[in-house]
Amino acid sequence: MYLQDSVNLGSDIDNEFNRMGVEKGFSKEEAVSGHNSNMGLQRALSLYSGIFARHEGKGRRWLISNNEAGDVVFHQWLMAHASLGNTDPGGRIRLSADLRYADRGHEYDERWDQGPYSPDDGL
Repeated sequence: MYLQDSVNLGSDIDNEFNRMGVEKGFSKEEAVSGHNSNMGLQRALSLYSGIFARHEGKGRRWLISNNEAGDVVFHQWLMAHASLGNTDPGGRIRLSADLRYADRGHEYDERWDQGPYSPDDGL
């Protein structure tokens, strides 16, 4: 699900996390993503999507769609998004992949070479 018109909100949140990283004296490596130290262990902006939409989202609505097998969804990285439970009546699983593109003109972020996801991997 996606929070309606949330790219600017995501940008504001990202800027605030980065500001906090600088304020805390993070090194360049630590400040690559201020989210790593400020989002908390849950790896989410909030565990309560309704409250987040009302408060931080300033009343924005969560938008959902009826995706089916074979559907592909792309979104802007700053858009607030969340996942819902898999409730397929046929018991099929949902496969998600997080694809990231890198600009050849920028230094490569080697954090993405760590192997499979782990809750304590720092990403």
